[in-house]
Amino acid sequence: MKKVIRNYALLAALILGGAGFCYAQGPATSSKMAMQGAALTAENPIQSGTWRFGFPLKMMHVSLANAFSTGALPPALKTEESAIRSFYSTRGNQPFWFSADGNLQGQGHELVLTLVQSWQHGLNPDTYHAASLQSLANSENFADKAQLEILLTDGFAKYMRDISGMRIKPERLTLFADNWRQAPRASEILAALNSHGDAQGMIKEALPASATYDVMRQELVRLMQDAQASHERATPIDLGGRLLKPGMRDKAVIALRARMGTTAQTKDERLYDDALAAAVMAFQRDSNLKSDGVIGAQTLTLLNRSRQEKINQLIANMERLRWVKKESPQRMIVVNIPSATLWAIEEGRVKFEMPVIVGRPGRPTHSFIAQIEGVRFNPNWTVPPTIKRTDYLPRLAEDPLYLQAKGIKLVRAGKTMDPTDIDWASISRTELQQIKMVQDPGEGNALGRYRVLMPNPHNIYLHDTNQKSAFDGPDRAISSGCIRLSDPRKVAAFVIAHEQEWNDGRIDAVVAAGKTRDVKITQSMPVYLFYYTAWADQNGGIVYGNDLYGNDKKLLALLKEMDGYPS
Repeated sequence: MKKVIRNYALLAALILGGAGFCYAQGPATSSKMAMQGAALTAENPIQSGTWRFGFPLKMMHVSLANAFSTGALPPALKTEESAIRSFYSTRGNQPFWFSADGNLQGQGHELVLTLVQSWQHGLNPDTYHAASLQSLANSENFADKAQLEILLTDGFAKYMRDISGMRIKPERLTLFADNWRQAPRASEILAALNSHGDAQGMIKEALPASATYDVMRQELVRLMQDAQASHERATPIDLGGRLLKPGMRDKAVIALRARMGTTAQTKDERLYDDALAAAVMAFQRDSNLKSDGVIGAQTLTLLNRSRQEKINQLIANMERLRWVKKESPQRMIVVNIPSATLWAIEEGRVKFEMPVIVGRPGRPTHSFIAQIEGVRFNPNWTVPPTIKRTDYLPRLAEDPLYLQAKGIKLVRAGKTMDPTDIDWASISRTELQQIKMVQDPGEGNALGRYRVLMPNPHNIYLHDTNQKSAFDGPDRAISSGCIRLSDPRKVAAFVIAHEQEWNDGRIDAVVAAGKTRDVKITQSMPVYLFYYTAWADQNGGIVYGNDLYGNDKKLLALLKEMDGYPS
């Protein structure tokens, strides 16, 4: 063995391999290697060898002290070096994962298994030194034992950070940090470990406790471990840009039938028969599409989704689920933007759900959390800047009286203006901002009869609409960002249900009076506007929806940039 001396005592040189703290020379780290981990089990994740010389606690103490005194930590640990130093300094350089007799404790065994299996949460085991931990865990070399102790600490800090909040700066996703869980610093995590002492307990507390997250994790494991499903071998289905309707004959029906797992009702395999149509309609219902059996571009895209696309979709949505703050409000409203669906929840139970209309891709509905403060009956409507500038200004340049037909008046500095007195073709941006466009309450009001009061920086809210027919269409992403309610009275009644003297009869009377009235609630409730492109159905299966605004692609690109998920 090559002899290297770095001004340590001989004992430190032996323990640290004569070269400070360094990685063991072993197999290259890879998430695929870490995923395999076939020999690991929960009962016996590693085989603990017999330590030469007994490796007493005092020797481990000296090894740790010297590891930090040399300043020779490898680059992978440099980002958390200060936190790791502080962790061991607080412990008087006593090991955490090893017992006094020099054996790796149960917590150490469990953590190795957890980090090796971090891919099950859509995380990259390489980030947590998984392959190196497997290699080091069976070594009897003194230097390897010291490395294993500190690699476990660093791996734990990084794993806890990644499961406890956002790994990506929220502004890169046009999100506000205040709405979402932010990952704690390594120093906070390790200080908590020193006081808490239960690593697995901390991990369990940090992970989402939702059934949806568990179902997604199980589905991710299945997809990553299983071979390609037989029905996916029939994809991609190619219709050549044609629509395929029940009763039609087409060569693509053979692949479609294999994809849906049905058998032909007649000898004509090219006939799009009733059994196949029923299967497609069920698929469309589960995917929040119009359930008519007609296969167009949207349905075809979802039918052709590959195994890897599903894996990526699960990784993106599990990531978002870990961002949600662990709150347990008694009453709340939840909207999932891609599925255009709202749920009212009370004491953990869904009181009702309804279809809603959300922002179109060019004017997306932002994902955020706000507090509902009450309801406004018979609201007026002040036209938002985007609609004013993009939609109405070009029309006004052609016809200054365009807004009169909509019952919208122009107000500047408290005074009503004559639209014909304004040169709409050359008006400046500043002048346009000074003009308010206001629509009075009434049947033609764009907000209908109900508006939920939920102040937020995006100027997005839940409201009624005077365009009821839009809920019947297959595409419900058509608004300018706000959320239109299919049954706004039901939502309004839910919001004020606990306020005294407010019942259905009084609500109807106030609405019928036609005057604007605000009803503030005694205790605010949260409204969550989420962006989940995959979710659990009533049977515990996973529904893969549309990436309406391309946010999955953006998120996955940022995670790939940081090598943040298994490949």
